[in-house]
Amino acid sequence: MTPADPDAIPPVEAVYETDERLRQRAQLAPSAVSTAGPASSYRFHALSASAEVLDVAVASPSPGEVTVTVTSTDGSRKRVYRVSVASSAEASCLRGSIHVGVSLVSYEGGSVRDLASCAARLHVKALHATQGGFWASYIVGAPDFVNRAFIELYPDGVPINAPLLATSDGPPAPDTSADKDLDGDKGPDSGKGSTQP
Repeated sequence: MTPADPDAIPPVEAVYETDERLRQRAQLAPSAVSTAGPASSYRFHALSASAEVLDVAVASPSPGEVTVTVTSTDGSRKRVYRVSVASSAEASCLRGSIHVGVSLVSYEGGSVRDLASCAARLHVKALHATQGGFWASYIVGAPDFVNRAFIELYPDGVPINAPLLATSDGPPAPDTSADKDLDGDKGPDSGKGSTQP
C-alpha cells in the first residue's frame, strides 16, 4: 500500500495490505461494478480509496438517501458522508430476470429480513438456496418457524452475490442484471448525487 524508499534517510520499508483486508476487498469486488447502489459497492469503493480506511458502515435511513461512515485505521478519525440519489423502479437487491415460475437470481448481500423485503416488492413468493446438497426455502410472509432452515443457513446475513432460485406468480419484475444505477445513468460517478462532509 506504501512503496519502499531505500534512498530515504532512514530508509522506508514497504507497507503491504493485510491478508484480512485484501480478502475483504476481494469478496466485495464483484459489487464494484454495480451502479445500483448496494451497500457492498459503497464498502468496496471506500476501502479501496485509501489504506487509511479501517471500516465502513453503510445505512439508508430513508429512500433515496445513503449514509456512509468511514473510520480511520488508528480509530482516531470518523467521517460521515450523506449521499442523495434519485429513485428508480429498476433498482433492486436481486439481480437477474424474475419471471413467472422459477428464476435464477443473485442477491446483493445483507440480512435475511432485507432480502425478504426486497423479494416481496418484486412479487417473489419464495426463495430457495442450497448448501451441502440440502435445500432451504424462505416463504415470503411466512412466520420464522416455517423459514427456520433458511434463516439458520444465513445467521450472519446472506453473502454477496449468493445464487438463489426465486419463485413468482407474477407480474414479472424488471431485468436488473444490467446493473443500472439509481438515476438511470451509467457509472458510479454520474454526478446526480451530492456528498456532504
